[in-house]
Amino acid sequence: MPATNAPETYPVDDSGHRLRSDAAASYLRMLAAGMPAGGIEVYVRTLAQQKALYHRYLSGRGPIAAKPSPAAPHVRGVAMDAHTTGKDNTYDPSAAHEWMTEGGDGSRRPEPGEELRAHDFGWFRTVPSERWHFGYDRSRDSRRAGDLTQRLEKLGFPDVKALQRAHGLDDDGTDGPLTWGLLLGTPSPPGARARLAMASDLQVPTLARVATLNCAAFGKSSMTDRQVDAIVGVLITMSASIYTLTECPEWLRDHIRGACACASGAHRTMGRPDEWRVAIRGNEFSQAILFDSNKWTYTGAVGGQFGPTSYHGYLTAGFEQTTTKAVIAVGGYHLPPNVVATATFQKSAMADLLDVMPATGPRLLGGDGADESGWVTGWDDARKIAVESPDRDAATYKNAIKDRIHTRGISVRKYTVIPSDGASDHAGVLAQITIQALA
Repeated sequence: MPATNAPETYPVDDSGHRLRSDAAASYLRMLAAGMPAGGIEVYVRTLAQQKALYHRYLSGRGPIAAKPSPAAPHVRGVAMDAHTTGKDNTYDPSAAHEWMTEGGDGSRRPEPGEELRAHDFGWFRTVPSERWHFGYDRSRDSRRAGDLTQRLEKLGFPDVKALQRAHGLDDDGTDGPLTWGLLLGTPSPPGARARLAMASDLQVPTLARVATLNCAAFGKSSMTDRQVDAIVGVLITMSASIYTLTECPEWLRDHIRGACACASGAHRTMGRPDEWRVAIRGNEFSQAILFDSNKWTYTGAVGGQFGPTSYHGYLTAGFEQTTTKAVIAVGGYHLPPNVVATATFQKSAMADLLDVMPATGPRLLGGDGADESGWVTGWDDARKIAVESPDRDAATYKNAIKDRIHTRGISVRKYTVIPSDGASDHAGVLAQITIQALA
């Protein structure tokens, strides 16, 4: 089964019910251990669904429901509700509920100190008033480590970090939701295809984080260490491996990459300059594409100006993922503002940028100024197509402008606006994407 486009959640049955991927793995382990399938009434619940339930409760038309919150267990995909109640509020448990509550009394509310079979798998009844509600605690899942080891061995990866590096994740060694999304999707390392008897044309998903930020350094020749530290802090928060940057002149790029002459510890940097490299339109211009050279090989760039000022322009660069060999073309741009250019001119400028982008393959555009989906004809708007888009309607500039990331041939798992908290007059925009490449 291929990895999903949104590996933070994973389907647990043929009906498409989902849980967060590490919780989904535990649920599947319970099935493998003998828990009867079915009998669960609620898995992941979207924030919109939670709001609707809460409004029904407030209006007196529905059962008690919690206030909607992005942090709610069902919204995060780490809770499920088993069927326990039949007609006339009689206790009518599903076989799954009976299996999970073996060792205790499933007909009553959870009691302190109860020892249920589900506990071995990290599932606990966490709501005192609800006998049916189970929440997942990965730190208390005693079956997780063994399953992790078996899956890594089967797939030919020596450890979690190797799996993560092979698929474009941060190699922190933690088997979190994204990593379990990969494990459940059975990806393979580049050299293990024959050993695993996998088809020669297997498509391996490459997961990546691509972000864009206006660094607000137009006309500046320097910043204080504190200001530089704040800019770097926004980039680190987005934790991307490719950034399209505007208003980021050469001196600021050197500070960000750690290529400056500042005293050690004066401000944060992204790392070392041999790790973080840039594709540029020219040193005198402030458009750049910053990339992690441990994850991407740079294959060339084309840049140009939009006019009427030389300052506003575009840059498009090609990259190949170092392990999966997936390729992507990334375009960055800074459109002239409304005070010097009409909407017609701005849309025409974006069309000029599209003309220099590759005609095929995965492509992504991100920058400052494309405030409408229609300005990039024929491309997908990441705000709208992302599986998870909590900031779909969030502005990125002056509470009005909604800068865009546009894609073609790419699945967008999540779209997020990252506040800059004064480091810039723009917010950052982050897209977590999936592209495909031959193993």
